[in-house]
Amino acid sequence: MRALIVVAVVGSTVHAQPSPDPPPPLPGPYPVIQLSREEAALLARGEISDGAHLGGSLASVVVGFGLGQAIQGRWGDDGWRFTVGEGVALVGMVAGTRVGFNDDIPTLFVGSLLVFLGIRLWDIHDAFVEPPGHNTRVRMLRAKFGNAPYVTHRVLPYMDNRERGTTAGLVIRF
Repeated sequence: MRALIVVAVVGSTVHAQPSPDPPPPLPGPYPVIQLSREEAALLARGEISDGAHLGGSLASVVVGFGLGQAIQGRWGDDGWRFTVGEGVALVGMVAGTRVGFNDDIPTLFVGSLLVFLGIRLWDIHDAFVEPPGHNTRVRMLRAKFGNAPYVTHRVLPYMDNRERGTTAGLVIRF
């Protein structure tokens, strides 16, 4: 019996270790950030790169039909409108050539051509103008929630001190 008591006492002292210090409390209250679905989607999408902006703009000029917005990653937002609009106008022009040229004024063809040109100009304008606005919204949202804004500079000054003098100029980043 004494052996059991000795084993129980020794066993309890061997396994009994002091508890570790609790972690220090976090400094200050942290704000709770609540994003709307649109803000979360905007942050998840991120910025449109310069290459996507240029490629999408060129594709919008050459091909149209929302391809520029697809290259920029915005087809689901805006590009589908141009795909549908230009497609319907093109169908109207084709139908106007079959029906309208028997009349004196090919009304369906001319109307569809004007609609097609209007949508194509809107498509080109959107591909050129919207990406910088999108990037500005992303940067402002990042700044709103405390993240450093992601700013890119395209033209940077530089100075280089050499033994014979100082050189100054501009660095242009593409």
